[in-house]
Amino acid sequence: MKRGRTTLSMVLVAGLIATWLAGTGVPLVGPALIPADAATCTINWTGNGGDGQWQNTANWDQGRVPNSTDYACIASGNVTFTTSDSVLGVNESGGTLTFNSGTLTLTSTTDASSFNAINVAGGGITVGTGATLNFPSGNTLSLSGSGTTLLNNGTVNWTAGTFCVNNGALLENAAQFNVGNNLTMEGCSGNGTFQNDAGAMIERNGGS
Repeated sequence: MKRGRTTLSMVLVAGLIATWLAGTGVPLVGPALIPADAATCTINWTGNGGDGQWQNTANWDQGRVPNSTDYACIASGNVTFTTSDSVLGVNESGGTLTFNSGTLTLTSTTDASSFNAINVAGGGITVGTGATLNFPSGNTLSLSGSGTTLLNNGTVNWTAGTFCVNNGALLENAAQFNVGNNLTMEGCSGNGTFQNDAGAMIERNGGS
């Protein structure tokens, strides 16, 4: 099975992910997708600070921002991220998480993170080595702008929903990227890049 670095430019790419990977040398196989479970919350978003800012301690029930020992949960509300932070994980089951700058790093090797709706307009997200990030049914992900990045050093499970990679944004897979049945990744409003690094794997479950 061939492995190697592949860079794909996405300009309104439509159809199956298997279609736009055809002939690129990116390995595609079909295991069952079994996303890891989310953890128990150690800190919860309340939005009581009134400004929607991740870094405002008044917006969290513990009176502080999430730290490297936390699994942060967001059930509703619009949250804006403009800092850099490292956490065990995040379960965003509702609301919208918008990144304007800085990097959020997910580190837990036992408990998965899960995003419902995220808009990365600056900065980015890093999935740490051995960590897992799930994009479940109904999710939406938008990466937009030069320097905006989703870097996967662990496992990403994209089981349903919509990915848009726009206007110079980069989705870089350095480890394992699992794709559900018949999903579409698009440029949506401009040219973005999916980069599959040397030795990294893209696996598709089902579809045709």
